[in-house]
Amino acid sequence: MFPGALATVARVDLQRYSGRWFEIARLPVRFPGEDCTDLIADYTCLPGNRLQVREQCVLPGGGICVTEGVAWTRDASHARLGMSFLRAGLRWLPFSARKYWILRLDPDYTMSLVGTPGRRRLWLFARTRLPDPAMRDEFLAHAASIGFDLTALIHTPHGLRIAPRQGEGRHQPGAW
Repeated sequence: MFPGALATVARVDLQRYSGRWFEIARLPVRFPGEDCTDLIADYTCLPGNRLQVREQCVLPGGGICVTEGVAWTRDASHARLGMSFLRAGLRWLPFSARKYWILRLDPDYTMSLVGTPGRRRLWLFARTRLPDPAMRDEFLAHAASIGFDLTALIHTPHGLRIAPRQGEGRHQPGAW
């Protein structure tokens, strides 16, 4: 284990963080699995510093898997979130929440590095399917520098198999 506490960004504006994010890379997790492609996450602001979360990906057989959950802030920075994908009536269970810490975020909110405090889970998200390779590499180098082992990193393929939401092209140029 890497020594020291894991630092997050100083502050996250949840309104700016809302919207569509494309998963660019991740360390292996049970969901969505190693063979899932085209993973996108849509965040919508809710009252009380919470976010509605909707993730979808393409499964190896071509089907679409959709999960919905909620995230809530754990501190005033809004960079340390709790997230649960259990049904609303079960989210009170202590094991239902996973920690989702925003470790790096570019000033324009176009790329986000998210990890867990134990450094076992990591996600790199971008507003476009094909982000700037230099920025991607810089964010991943940052992850390695703070103790994440990137040996098993999965680069998420995006083959345009999930249709854009209505009107999305106007809000996120280049995303589609």
